[in-house]
Amino acid sequence: MQIVSPIDLLLDVEAGQRLSALRMQLRKGLDQALADTIASVDSAAEAYGTSRAGTDIAVQRTALQALIAATTPLTSLGDLISQAESVDRRLRALAPGVIDSYEKMVSMARLPIPEEMIPAAARAQFAAAAGEQVDGARAATTMMRLSRRATPDSAGSVLERLAKLRIWALHTLLLTEIVATQPVAGPLVSGSPADVVSEASAAVQALRDAARTQARAMRKQVMTPDITVMLHTALFNAESWLTNTGIARIAALLGGARFRIDAGAADAESWARSGAQAYDHARTLFALAAGVRRVLVAQAVADSRLLDEFASVATRRVGSAVPDLPRTDVRALPAGVENSTVEVAGIISDAEYVSGGPAPRSVLHIVDGTVTARLLVPFTSVDSFGVRPGTWVMARGELFVAGKDGMPGPVVQVGRIRRQDAAAQSFFDWLIWTGRDLFDLRPGGFDLLAGRIAGDPQTILESSLRRWLD
Repeated sequence: MQIVSPIDLLLDVEAGQRLSALRMQLRKGLDQALADTIASVDSAAEAYGTSRAGTDIAVQRTALQALIAATTPLTSLGDLISQAESVDRRLRALAPGVIDSYEKMVSMARLPIPEEMIPAAARAQFAAAAGEQVDGARAATTMMRLSRRATPDSAGSVLERLAKLRIWALHTLLLTEIVATQPVAGPLVSGSPADVVSEASAAVQALRDAARTQARAMRKQVMTPDITVMLHTALFNAESWLTNTGIARIAALLGGARFRIDAGAADAESWARSGAQAYDHARTLFALAAGVRRVLVAQAVADSRLLDEFASVATRRVGSAVPDLPRTDVRALPAGVENSTVEVAGIISDAEYVSGGPAPRSVLHIVDGTVTARLLVPFTSVDSFGVRPGTWVMARGELFVAGKDGMPGPVVQVGRIRRQDAAAQSFFDWLIWTGRDLFDLRPGGFDLLAGRIAGDPQTILESSLRRWLD
């Protein structure tokens, strides 16, 4: 036998009212924060667009830093959205009991009973219930505002666009620094080219391992606030390395490589290879950050499907599952096996780009002694990504010893990375695949690792606002 008193009814109804009021308060704060952030980002983006019309790199750098700062509320916005969604879930879980209690309260309040029989603490609420013009269930539903969402429908997409813009701005800041760096004859200010590659690789591993640690923690519990905080901390550490050290170090390394390539120095390829590897590590850092950002958006909007998947992939292999082939010497290609898959690398000596038309393509020449290998990149003009003569590249693809499409051999048709297949085996690849809409590690999906050319304005082409934000 359950005994229900007027105070029980009052407590149930007041609990619903409190949660409803808190939800509305959070929604009001969220709407204002979203409006303020969007206005700030729009202003910063316009300022950067204006700066690109000029040639002052310092002005462009300042504008990019302001744009990055404008996206910093990502963390607090996600927290606000998460709070509002949590309160909404609690309110909706409580709603049936509140509706039932309010119906009983309305029925009781309409009975011809003396006021003295109602506890003093409940009289005001009972008086309000007695004046309802509709049935108790409808009145309770209206009181709790259950027809209105706790967060705007666009909240998740706004977070994703801000995350995409932040990563784009950080990458563009790196490209801008590379363009501003002139060829330098001397050694690096500190360390060797290998040290820069090692630092960049360590930053990638740190972010990957931090994300995996938190994914493993989720296998034992729900996504608690400490997991969210640690993921944000991992992103902060990665971005801090880039802005405090990494960007300048990578740009300086590529500046040294450019000088040595232009001078025909004996160590030109070694420097160019290190510069390309360090730059690619930075790209990988952006790609991993994109995956982590997607997980944080999922946490904010309570996307349990993605969060469950994040937890489940923690047991997959740590490193990439993308096949890593032994390097084939360019001079050995003429004696290679037709239609075999090979990996080749070197500095692009010449290039042909065909854009538009029925068959756009790029043909990149790598010369080693008397052998010229042609890398065929179908359906795209890779100079739009800043891949031009003087760039060190590493590519995997199918070997055509005798030539292809009217080109003399050896020709290597660059393949595409099967990232989705790799993601089924690897946590690392899963993060990259999950964040692919926020940052494209390999433009077009091609299995082509490429550096960038210091001091070349075309290096910045990949950072087209329209390309990255549409």
